[in-house]
Amino acid sequence: MSTSTGVDTSFAPPPFRGTDREEAETWLIRFAKYAAYRDFPECEKLNFLAVLLRDDAGDWYDRLASESKANWAAMKTAFEQRFQDSDLMRWRKASDIWNRTRAPGESVNAYVTNMRKLARAVGVDGDQLRYAVQRGLRPQHCWRT
Repeated sequence: MSTSTGVDTSFAPPPFRGTDREEAETWLIRFAKYAAYRDFPECEKLNFLAVLLRDDAGDWYDRLASESKANWAAMKTAFEQRFQDSDLMRWRKASDIWNRTRAPGESVNAYVTNMRKLARAVGVDGDQLRYAVQRGLRPQHCWRT
């Protein structure tokens, strides 16, 4: 689906609101991929980003120095600094990795993908990630003592 501006809304990233529930890093990666797909020049990429920032993220953008708004590298850095997970959120996600189990009806692929996202957010990989994933895949009755 294409709008009169030529933006394909079926591939475009959703608005970013700056809430704790949003994955800022994942959203920014999706935005960058879309901008590359559309072959946006830097000024169009900056303008499109501004349009997608809503609510708290939009307010943050409105207060941002014009130097950051005029340069993609500076904008990206400012975005990452402002919306990266707080220490509390990183702790919560780290805790989720060790406590999360595959939900009823959740496919193994969806479970593993979600675990990888959590792990990436807190820097867990390799054997630790494999252990956490395997632990969450086991049926609950295996954990009885």
